[in-house]
Amino acid sequence: MSEDQASGGRSYAASAVDRERDSFAGKVWAMFSPMGRAAPLALHWLVLRGLLAGVLYTGLYRASWRLFGEVAGVRLMPALTIWLLDVVWFSSLAILAVGKAADQWAANDDGKLLDAKSDQPSLPSIGILALVVLLILKLTLWTALPTGIEGWPTDWRRHFNFLYPRPVLRPLVLAPMWGCWALILAKGVGRPSVKHDTQPSGADDSPSPQLVLGWFMGATALTALFCGRHGRWMIGCIIGLVVLAVTFVFCVAAARRFSGHTRFTVLAASQVSQVTFLAAYLVAAQYIYRH
Repeated sequence: MSEDQASGGRSYAASAVDRERDSFAGKVWAMFSPMGRAAPLALHWLVLRGLLAGVLYTGLYRASWRLFGEVAGVRLMPALTIWLLDVVWFSSLAILAVGKAADQWAANDDGKLLDAKSDQPSLPSIGILALVVLLILKLTLWTALPTGIEGWPTDWRRHFNFLYPRPVLRPLVLAPMWGCWALILAKGVGRPSVKHDTQPSGADDSPSPQLVLGWFMGATALTALFCGRHGRWMIGCIIGLVVLAVTFVFCVAAARRFSGHTRFTVLAASQVSQVTFLAAYLVAAQYIYRH
């Protein structure tokens, strides 16, 4: 077989794979793949994918709550169930990226750790420490979610039924959404770091400022809807601004450290956003559900 024929065969096979990935079934499968995996999903749909994951989290949390109940007001088993789903599925690649990003951050410019040719390398002590801290922190935040107040008789949102879940379930919907939005923000802050990563972010497209701002306003509006009380929409807006500020500072710092973004720092930004949202929600909960 000539070289031209072999090249033509590879091109045909690649185009067949592309057609399969661009099909409807490929897009549906991509919605359920771990966050950060190369998939036929445009940046425009990442936030909706996070909402879908949040709906799954909510259903699993409710089922686990009914099955295991709670002890002294602490819902450890439901939180552990969500934590396991997050670790082994939705945020699996992003959590590993936090460890790798920590190694890259701690290494010297000429260090071997900055050669990011493997998606799942062996993690030295800095990366392991970052992973342990992240996992413990996320489990603690999931467990500490308050039950809240079921609703007020004059609250018009109660007519939304399942679209307006119980207070303890609302952050389960919002956290994955903010994590996916952070991927869009990270890809829009700084250029890909060719020096430190041969495959900077797993995609060639870069979001426009209008796309980043548009999805931020949508995510903030939904957060305000879920976290407002008697028309006090500012609480949800403040939570959104806190997530924006912390995630943006991380993205800028990472872009300056590596002369651009690597695929690990982009994925790590999603975890920064999720943890920041959960922490901000817990702080604001005392004002949201105050009697």
